[in-house]
Amino acid sequence: MNRPRPPSDTGGGVPDRPSAVEQALADVLRAASGLHSQRALPVVASALQQLYGQAPVDAALLQLAEADMPEAMLTLGERHKEDDPRAALGWLQRAAALGSTGAIIWLGRAHRDAGRVTEAKTLFNEAAERGDAEALHELARLSLADGDTAKAAELLAASARLGSADSLNDLGTLRASEGKSEESERLYREAADAGSVVGASNLGVRLAQTGRIAEAIRWLTLGAEAGNADAALVLASVLGLSGEPQLAATYYARAATLGSSEAAERLARIAESADRPDASATGEGKLAAGDPDAALRLGHALIARGDVESATDAYRVAAAHGNLLAELSLLLIAARK
Repeated sequence: MNRPRPPSDTGGGVPDRPSAVEQALADVLRAASGLHSQRALPVVASALQQLYGQAPVDAALLQLAEADMPEAMLTLGERHKEDDPRAALGWLQRAAALGSTGAIIWLGRAHRDAGRVTEAKTLFNEAAERGDAEALHELARLSLADGDTAKAAELLAASARLGSADSLNDLGTLRASEGKSEESERLYREAADAGSVVGASNLGVRLAQTGRIAEAIRWLTLGAEAGNADAALVLASVLGLSGEPQLAATYYARAATLGSSEAAERLARIAESADRPDASATGEGKLAAGDPDAALRLGHALIARGDVESATDAYRVAAAHGNLLAELSLLLIAARK
């Protein structure tokens, strides 16, 4: 098997003995593997790499992996899945054979992503039978893909009971799709309190939709600062409608940086509105023709100019065509009155 090797390995004969630094690092990593969290070893390995570099840390992990430590095999596999995928797969398979639930789940995801759903389910079930929350979450996602929402809800609830914040969030989204708004909000709040960035973002959207703007801003800010593009986009909309255009532009820029094309469009529209007082003329023409996308963009441009009344008319046109962002904007305008 082609495995990551320490730099001192000559490739033939007996490899050099570990250096004092490598041995010390191996001792630290061995101690980290004994901590309660299964993610302790990779976290400690990353921290040590900042101090000593990648090569000695890899050498220390290799020493532990060759001593049949599954956690070290899993960590090596995850660290080298991009630069040496064949070696990474070998380590992950060895770790799975030794009972590493993390490696079993990793291999299950690889099968799922390759379209081998049956093999993925087998591996996820194996990990789930050991009480692994991530495995239950993955099985729930597959059930949702199959359209079995009842089974998905059961699996998400089981995963959530084992501490999965992501499962709380996904269960909240499922309940929202069923029209159970109060239960959905409760689950989003639990997910956010448990550290889910997406849960915090979804809670913020829900609060904004129901007019609780101050609390919405708090949760949306948390989501946006943690790198959630949707949270940054909605936060920018809320701030713009709350009379803080400069701060809104900051979060539009952040959302655009995070990959939101809608945020990039809004930034361009704000700039156009600032440079050309008559920039809304084209939008008004399309508004008359009932173009929902143009109506939404026009609403944003009018808000940027401070014309809330005209913006409301534009948002109503877009909302009548089912545009959710326009509906949210109307709710926010109503909450300000």
